[in-house]
This record gives sequence, structure tokens and C-alpha cells, in this order.
Amino acid sequence: MRERSIVRRLLEFETATDAELVILPTEELPIMWGQLQNDSPGAVSMTFHDAVENETFWRDTFIVRFFVVSTPEYYKNLWELKTHTHDTVKALTEDGLLDIEEEEDRRWFAATDDVVGPIGGVGDSGYIQNFYFGVFSRDNHVDSKYILSDRQMPLGTFVVNQRFVANFEKLDRTEIGGDLSQEFFKKGGEALKDGIVGGVPHLFTSKNHIVPDDVVYHYTTPDYLGLAREYQKPTLYMRKEKRTIFFSIDEIIAITLANVGGALKGIYANRA
Repeated sequence: MRERSIVRRLLEFETATDAELVILPTEELPIMWGQLQNDSPGAVSMTFHDAVENETFWRDTFIVRFFVVSTPEYYKNLWELKTHTHDTVKALTEDGLLDIEEEEDRRWFAATDDVVGPIGGVGDSGYIQNFYFGVFSRDNHVDSKYILSDRQMPLGTFVVNQRFVANFEKLDRTEIGGDLSQEFFKKGGEALKDGIVGGVPHLFTSKNHIVPDDVVYHYTTPDYLGLAREYQKPTLYMRKEKRTIFFSIDEIIAITLANVGGALKGIYANRA
């Protein structure tokens, strides 16, 4: 019944290999290098008698650090398991995987909140990244979606919680169109099965303890946003001591919001 990972729908996770790991004098543990696409002077038009200027090519790099996500070590008495009619290991694996993905999401949105900075200030990009959008309306929702494209980044996915759908349901026929208004009245959020609003994918999450009411996160597309590497996929570990069996699941991953300007946060409410 629980929802799967949000961040894994925002970033494309790729496998990390030992060949990509490096050690630095300033780092205790192995890291990976990531690479940023820099601004360049750009191409110029010229005649056949002109010559191009020389320019050194480079790309900035950044450190990608790995971390472990682990469940607690659960235990069951082997004698007790003899009377179980359900597959305890399967159930524990399913629950543990959801717990791990929950921690991934917590870390991702905590990192996003750090990057966008406080309302009224600037984010890590040096620009405003945390906004009051005002009371929700069709106009201000449409206007807000172009902040990323105004900064020359493609629109990726907007993340809101499921209660946010009520804002679309409350739009009348003149604001959202007769057919869709009727569908919202009859079906609620089911009217937005594909999650596309104004050409932008909206991810409606049930994790309102991570994505609060009236809050929207704007992300650019995965290739502009960050880097995600999986050194060890979620793995089930089991050990036995006398009449007790112990279970735990862990993974080794890296999630990096490399393009700090590729994330925005907005609140649909009157300014405090």
C-alpha cells in the first residue's frame, strides 16, 4: 500500500563500478568524479578570410560521495516461524525496501530545501529559488512554471502531494474547460491519471510528511539536474544464531543535486 521512491522517478540511477572510484588526500573514503557542462563563449559567424579565436576547453568537476542506507536488524525465532503460513522473508524484504526508499526521499528533499534556501533569500545558485506564489490560481500556477525555462533550463517534473489536486478541482469551467471540470467533479484526482498539467508532468505523492500541503517542488530534467549512482542495490542479509534468525537490508548509493539551480520550491499561500 505504501508509495515507492520519488527520487528514483526524478533521477536516472546508474550502476557505479570499482573502476570509477578514486581516493583523494582530503577524503577518508573513495569518491567518484562528476562533470558539469560549462558555459562557453559560443560559436560565431565569420567570413572565409577570418580566423577563430583560441579557447581552452575544460569542464568543472564535483565530488560524488556514497552513503549506506540500512534497515534495522530484525529478528525472528525459528520455532515461531514453523507455524507461519505467510512468507516472512518476502514480507520483510518488501517492507525493508520501502523503508530504504523512504530514507532516499527524505535525504533528497532535505538536500533540495538546503539548496533553495529560505524564502526571501537566495539559493545556492545565487538566484531566488524559494517563492511565495500567492493563493493558488490558474494564472499564478502557469506563470510559476516558466521560472526554470527563463533560466534556460528545460521543465522536468513538479512534485506536490495528493491534496494539491484539490487546487485543480476547484477551478471552474471557465478556468479549466467544461469537460475537464466535469471529470474533476466526478473522478477527483483520477481525472489527471497521466499527471500532465500545462504540458508539465506533475508527480502527486502520498508522502505529505515529506512534501507538505500547498508546497510545490520544480525540478528540471534528469540530465540537467543531478547524478545518481548505485554501487550496491538493496541487498538482504541473513544470519543465524542458535534459534534466532536476523535480517537486514542495505544499499550503497550516491544522490547528488549537482545543478543547484535546477530545483525550485514554492508555497501557494498568502505571504506570512
